[in-house]
Amino acid sequence: MLPRHAARQAQCLLALAVALFAASAATAQAAVTAADAANSAVQIELGIGHESNDAPLFRFSPEGALVYLPGHSRLAGALVQAALSRSWDMPLTGDWQWHVDGRLDTRQAPRASDLDFSQLQANTFVRHPLAGGTAGVGLSLQQLWVARARFQRQAAIQLDWTWVGTGDRLVYLNLEAARPRHVAEWRDLDGSVLQASVNLRQGVSWPGVQDLDLMGGVRRDRNRHGYADLDHHGAYLRGAIEGGRGRLSWDIALMLQATTYRAALDESLPARSEHGRTWSLGLGWQLEPGCDLRLNLTAARNHARPALYDNHLHSALLSMATVW
Repeated sequence: MLPRHAARQAQCLLALAVALFAASAATAQAAVTAADAANSAVQIELGIGHESNDAPLFRFSPEGALVYLPGHSRLAGALVQAALSRSWDMPLTGDWQWHVDGRLDTRQAPRASDLDFSQLQANTFVRHPLAGGTAGVGLSLQQLWVARARFQRQAAIQLDWTWVGTGDRLVYLNLEAARPRHVAEWRDLDGSVLQASVNLRQGVSWPGVQDLDLMGGVRRDRNRHGYADLDHHGAYLRGAIEGGRGRLSWDIALMLQATTYRAALDESLPARSEHGRTWSLGLGWQLEPGCDLRLNLTAARNHARPALYDNHLHSALLSMATVW
């Protein structure tokens, strides 16, 4: 089940996101009733799987650095996973558009409770055509639970620009400034994050292949309390190939990451540095329109100096996603 007070946290985050643009929303009240039916759809995903880790290292976002949480030792076991999301897109005045979305993810591992993880996120954007594409500015609010306990809350401001061309061509640019804050036990991890990313997508007509996807970015984390051994910067690059035939879909991806810390934890140790590699394979089968069965396999290897931060991760997840 979800962590205690999760429902109340969800209501608060979503209410705050909506309130940010309440005045603009009032002018779009008439348009809300004419929004697409997809805007009212709820995305639901349920899954079962298994995950194992060598060390208590956690990555809370695909592009983020690994976070070492000592004291967590139950790191391998079967798990159940669920996700619930919903989004709305509504016209405002002129060419302005308003977007709101919310998502709740939860993962429970009955015999490996340190793998338990829940995330609640709400985003709101206003967007306007710019330079042949669409530019947006928005706010993101996030709450994380780790090992059945509250861990982190974060507020972030984002700027983005999207261009969509013919032949399933897409360019997406994003700039984000975030301020993660932690519960008392992990308050030393508080900081500020600045990251930039670009996503390029190209449709192709190769046999069995539909899309090529390339994503890359850079990130800088500064510790709020001045701990130089927690200051770091990094970069990542991810390439993916997607395809399918009939009801079958598939994708394979490789992600490379590098992170360098500004100082060592102790004078007898070198400053921490890491190089990570993650392979993923996804297979999907459409049971019926709007309902898919999916298998995801992931293998990740983190090489670090000092070796305390080395890690192998293996996971397999079988899930069903539907629109309700």
